[in-house]
Amino acid sequence: MSVVFQRRKLAVSLGDGTYPALIEKLRIAADDPQGLAIFNNKETAGMATSKYWDLTRAVRAHGNFCEHVPWVLLLSGISEINGLSSTYLHLALGSVLAARLLHNHYGVFGNMRGIGIGRVIGTVVTFLSIIGLGMYNTVLYLTK
Repeated sequence: MSVVFQRRKLAVSLGDGTYPALIEKLRIAADDPQGLAIFNNKETAGMATSKYWDLTRAVRAHGNFCEHVPWVLLLSGISEINGLSSTYLHLALGSVLAARLLHNHYGVFGNMRGIGIGRVIGTVVTFLSIIGLGMYNTVLYLTK
């Protein structure tokens, strides 16, 4: 699910859809004779029942990718300059690629709520790669 596709489909040009979703919920609550009962019901209170939920998930996945992948690429570039074997570099970058795919396809978009086991595994592997590359560069710097 791309952000651009979701934005065009829903005619939302800015944001992740949380504001229109909140307005949508408030309109439903205003029409409801019980007032804000929609927010007390666990089936309808969350964002997952909104038509903007796919856009919100796409924006979150895109933002998460943009937060972590540049660090991995920067640290892997520094590691390569410092002489890290191409085998270990390919292993680190391949594991990050697999982790990001797991995080996206089996985590954020794995089920309706956006919480899947792939999200946890992808996050842990990404962080371990960042920590491993960072520690390699730090140890190499401290021993020179």
